[in-house]
Amino acid sequence: MLSLYDVLLSLVVFGVLVPVEVVRIACGRSTWSRLELRLGRAKGEAAGAGGGREGEAQPVGSLVVHAVSAGEMQAAGILVAALCRRLPEIDVVLTAGTEDGLQVGEAIRRRCPQVRGVELLPWDRRRAVDRFLERHAPRLVVVVETEIWPGLFTACARRAVPLWLVSGRLRSRDVRRYRLAPRFFRRVLGAASWIGVSGFLISCASRRASSYFASFSVSLMSPFRQAESAISPPECCASRSLSIRGL
Repeated sequence: MLSLYDVLLSLVVFGVLVPVEVVRIACGRSTWSRLELRLGRAKGEAAGAGGGREGEAQPVGSLVVHAVSAGEMQAAGILVAALCRRLPEIDVVLTAGTEDGLQVGEAIRRRCPQVRGVELLPWDRRRAVDRFLERHAPRLVVVVETEIWPGLFTACARRAVPLWLVSGRLRSRDVRRYRLAPRFFRRVLGAASWIGVSGFLISCASRRASSYFASFSVSLMSPFRQAESAISPPECCASRSLSIRGL
């Protein structure tokens, strides 16, 4: 199923998204470096809203925070600001999926010197995501709100990179959609090390058991100081497996 997803997405990327981006480049609304970022082909640069800084060495181990648009990036800014105050040694890379998200990310970078880069997340193809992770070598990937990217989630799992989904939202209609392909979404969501969904009840298929996901809180900060090779998820993730099995 994941292979089929990757094939279909590749057809969309090269059949639709790349041609559209080339037109935007011809109209002066985008750049080749941004297209390279979307394809995961950027080399040795941390791209910001202005196109990035070429030739800048990448950190060995970083925290990657993804927020797709301006609203999510503003929420991510709260987490990043707290991390920068409490953990001055961390190295943060922000990724976004929209122009507005990039602009908000740039504003966060100006406030927090530990944010070394703001760039577009690659389109969710396996090869593109693998190149992205290889370039940044993250110790932790944090996805803000319920952005389910199967390529990113499973790539992190293959590389044993912890991935946390924070400040998420999950409604009954979302669960119904996930149940259309239960094995696929069970594998994708199972790739996350921790899922934090605030205030929404997730009912199991049996309707005899239910579980609340743990709410996102500043407890996310403390595990980052733990092992150099991996970051342990919070203990409050015990309910995750039950909820995933209920899809």
